[in-house]
Amino acid sequence: MRTLMQQLRQEDARHWRYHAPRPRPRPRLDKLLRVEAQTARLETGAYLLPTEARWLPEFRRELLAFPMGKYDDQVDSMIQFVEWSTSPRASGMLIERHPVTGRPMRVNRPQRRA
Repeated sequence: MRTLMQQLRQEDARHWRYHAPRPRPRPRLDKLLRVEAQTARLETGAYLLPTEARWLPEFRRELLAFPMGKYDDQVDSMIQFVEWSTSPRASGMLIERHPVTGRPMRVNRPQRRA
C-alpha cells in the first residue's frame, strides 16, 4: 500500500514538489510529570478561571479525576499553556484581564501632545 505522499511524489513530479509535514516534537515528559512540574505555578493564583462558564463543570471534573480519569486532554492543554506562558516566547503576548469580568484591562498609554 502506497502512502499519499508517495503517490503525490510520483504523479506530476516534474511540475510539483511535495514535502511531507515535519513530525511534531514529542513532549519531554509524560502528562503526570508535566502537571507535577507546573503545580507550584498554578498555586500562585496567577492563573484564573471564570466563575461561570458552560464548559467549567466538565473542566473541573477532568481536573479532579486526573490522572485516573478517562479523559485528560483539557488538563494537558492547560499545562502546556502554563509552560508556554512562562517561556520567553510568551513575553508581551498575554493580555491582562479583569479578575471578575475577564475583559481586557485598559492600558494607560501616554497621550499625544497637540
